[in-house]
This record gives sequence, structure tokens and C-alpha cells, in this order.
Amino acid sequence: MIRPWNLQTLFVTIGVAGTLGLTAHAQTRTYFVTISNLTPTIGFDVSTTNTPPKAPNFRPKFDFSSQPFTTPVFATHNSAYVMWRNGNAATPQIRLIAEDGFNKKPGNFADPSYMVGSLQLQQAAGHVLNYLEVPNPNFNAAGLFANSSGDVFPATIPFPLTNWVPSQSDVSFVIASDKAHHFLSGAFMLIRTNDAFSGLDSIDLKHVKSEKSTFYVYAYDSGTEKNTEAHDDLVYFDSPPSGHIPEDINAVIHPHTGIVGGAGSILGPFAWTVRRPVAKITIYRVHPQGDRDGDDDDDD
Repeated sequence: MIRPWNLQTLFVTIGVAGTLGLTAHAQTRTYFVTISNLTPTIGFDVSTTNTPPKAPNFRPKFDFSSQPFTTPVFATHNSAYVMWRNGNAATPQIRLIAEDGFNKKPGNFADPSYMVGSLQLQQAAGHVLNYLEVPNPNFNAAGLFANSSGDVFPATIPFPLTNWVPSQSDVSFVIASDKAHHFLSGAFMLIRTNDAFSGLDSIDLKHVKSEKSTFYVYAYDSGTEKNTEAHDDLVYFDSPPSGHIPEDINAVIHPHTGIVGGAGSILGPFAWTVRRPVAKITIYRVHPQGDRDGDDDDDD
């Protein structure tokens, strides 16, 4: 059983930063969530001459990730809101995450064509209770990214280079729900792909009590871009907008088939096993101090 938490200490210890949308509701419940990147590390140091074939000029130093995640964005919401769903067409907001890793528009965080701006509108409409981005406090791009000449990667490039979640690492956050908004959804991009992403779709938090609930999640293809795996079509290797060759008409979100490799692909070294999950998401219910039995008097 989870021991009572000191919520103030919990928030400070985690160091959650970034965009955070909170609203005041009665009888809120608090949850502690950890996202663990399960994708494998790669067997070479791309800061040395032992680089993958056709390595781009700009490449990460000391990054052994096969598939780092972009900054995750999560929200608690009611049953009327759907962030994404397997078999549905990707929304413009999911497309921007899956193709380019953008949670919000640089310079205009309220733009509703991006996920954060859309969540702001959904919150105002009463469909979303809380939303937040989940940056990695232990990841810093400064000095980590360099070109082949050793020059520091330009800090002005608008792609969200900071706050990656590298392979075999994790990030945590705290989020609240209430009786009307007891579903949790979220999304993040698998960076070294054309349009792969993962996350949660409408997990019912009412079933999460004291003991942890663990969800193993797989990679999905947004169905919006062809998986060329080519240099010019990958946002990770070029500052956006990168080239995007549209997927077949009427394509929908579907399980990702993984990195294919072959002629024209530069992603061979960054493959993961598609029959295995890319992330583990663990959710704990956080009980106020003094609530020793962990029972809820207000459970339906």
C-alpha cells in the first residue's frame, strides 16, 4: 500500500515544470505517474567516428538512445474528450506531436491547432480538468548537441531538443482528477521516426486505488506520414518544418510496424522490437496524510 504522502514535498521533489493547466474542483484526487522509456540503448557512441551509416552532420553526443521520447503531454478529462484512439484518424494536434514533436506552437502557446492550446480550450469548455507537459529535469541539451566539427548545436532551432526522455530512463508527474474528469490521456513522439508516437488513451483513474496500476504501451503510427526513414523527412535530423510525404488517404492511427531499414533509410541503428512495449506507465493514487486505510468515502 502506498504510504501517505506529503503533497507539498512531493511536488517540490519531482520538480514538475513547463505548461501546467490547473482548475479548482471539489473532491479532487491526486495521482503520481511515472513514464519509463523501455526502448533499448544502442551499442555505439555517435560522438565518435563509430557512427551509423549516413549519419547527419548534426547528431547527439553521448546519447545511446534508440528511441528517445519528446516531452510527454498529459491531461485528465471527462468521457466526452478523446485525445487519440487506435483506429481513429489523427487529430491535427496528434499529427504535430507524432511528426514533429510539437506540443505547442513556439511563440504562441494558445494556438489551438497544437495540443496545449487545444487543451486550454477544452479546459475552458469543461471537458479537461488538468493538463501538463512533463519535462525531464535531468536532461539538458546545452553542450550535449554538436555538429561534426564540435560546434554547439544552435539553441535557436525551434524543435524541442531539451527535455527528451532517453531510452532506459523515466520522468514523473503529479496530476489531479475529480468525479467528472476521471480519465487520463497523454501522448509523446518517438523521435527517430517519421510519425510514431505512444501514450495513454482514456485510462479510467477510478480503478486506481492505493496499489499501483501499470500500463505497458506500444508504438503507434499516426497514419499521417509515409515511413520513408529518409534524412530529409525526419524532424530529428533537420530543423522543422521537415519534409513530410503524406500517408495514404483516409489512413488512421494504427500499431507501428517498426523501423524497416534498407535503401534510403538512416534509422536502422535505432530500431526497437515492435512486439514489445516502448514504455511502462505506472500510476499511483496519492492519499492525503491521515488516510491510513486508503479507502475512498466518495467512491461510486
